[in-house]
Amino acid sequence: MTTQPVSPVLRRITLSILCICFLVQAYICVMKFLDRKIVDESYVEELKEDRLPPMTICPFPARSNTLGVAMDMSNSLIGDGCNATAFDFNKCVASGHFHLEDLISRTYRLATRSPFNKSEIWSEASYNFFNGLCYTLQIPDLTPPNLWGHAVNFDFNLTTTLNYKLTMGGQIHDSFGYLTNIAMGNEFLRQKAVEFIPQPTKYNVVIVGKTKRMNINHPKSPCQTDEKWDVIKCIEEFSLKEIGCAYPWIRKADVSGYRNCSTLEDFKKMLLNHQLLYNTPSSNMAKVTGCLRPCHLHGYHVDLKQIVAGNGFNGSGIIYYFSTTNIQVTKESWLYDSNNLVGEVGGSLGLFLGASLLSIFELVPSVLSRALNTLSEGVKPNKRHPKSRIWKI
Repeated sequence: MTTQPVSPVLRRITLSILCICFLVQAYICVMKFLDRKIVDESYVEELKEDRLPPMTICPFPARSNTLGVAMDMSNSLIGDGCNATAFDFNKCVASGHFHLEDLISRTYRLATRSPFNKSEIWSEASYNFFNGLCYTLQIPDLTPPNLWGHAVNFDFNLTTTLNYKLTMGGQIHDSFGYLTNIAMGNEFLRQKAVEFIPQPTKYNVVIVGKTKRMNINHPKSPCQTDEKWDVIKCIEEFSLKEIGCAYPWIRKADVSGYRNCSTLEDFKKMLLNHQLLYNTPSSNMAKVTGCLRPCHLHGYHVDLKQIVAGNGFNGSGIIYYFSTTNIQVTKESWLYDSNNLVGEVGGSLGLFLGASLLSIFELVPSVLSRALNTLSEGVKPNKRHPKSRIWKI
């Protein structure tokens, strides 16, 4: 029994249908690639040793716990005995701040009781809004995680903290620095805000765990890839331009060319700027300030406990150490990247046309060579127009 040859017309129709199917599938693949959806990939890394993240401590006197109280002060008092119409605004704000010795009596390793040199591990951070000067604790030594013996302890100066009824606001942050707006810092830069009330015989145990976020820089959610990028400095520069004068808690931005804020109008502008930053969600922060978040950010989760000191010990303070030997890493990745695109287009090419990308690449040189040869040799007239009536005359 002999097989009938396939009709050339049927062959062309079949090939056309397969080509159309391939083109439709390729179009779908390209659309998925251009959609640029992002997914989170999470995994755990072992943290053999690391530095304790910096912790910034700010005193919060009872007179200025909230922005609302600060707003009321604009019509009455800014600081202790400081009238709102005072010309020297910097001196006005500084009248309520405390020195490090007023807040912290000593800092030491818990297990060995060996003290640190305070000038080596504590530094001035910034003025918190209307609450004076803040101080940052940064331990330079690498510390094995989850070891109580490597816990750091610092004692409050109870004479000052109880006399002024201070609440000690804290912020655990990355090495780029402390952000004066704690609420914005917690959301925008993945910092962690904590709060302590010094009480005799009571110690606050701060057990910190570390996370890492690795974002992709893309138009829908831009971030700064430069590892040296200082977002705190950028936010300070934005505030300087908005207010038009330099205020005391600027630490990183260049204040040259700006006069010191000194009037009630300056004070009101600072309040408005503070409110703007406070009420701006993290998703709009870059649009409002022009300051992009770093693409790689460390975040922190904190367990707070309180213990009672025994043996007649009447102190109060903070015990600070790592909670775990693992770090949770969250990494953004493309749901459909260039590898997926090439793989699916190549698979569709083989499925519908029985070809591969390699065969296409091998075919291209021969097709180009034949086309060039044809153009160089030219085409004879009688072959080009075999049925032309002009050639028949």
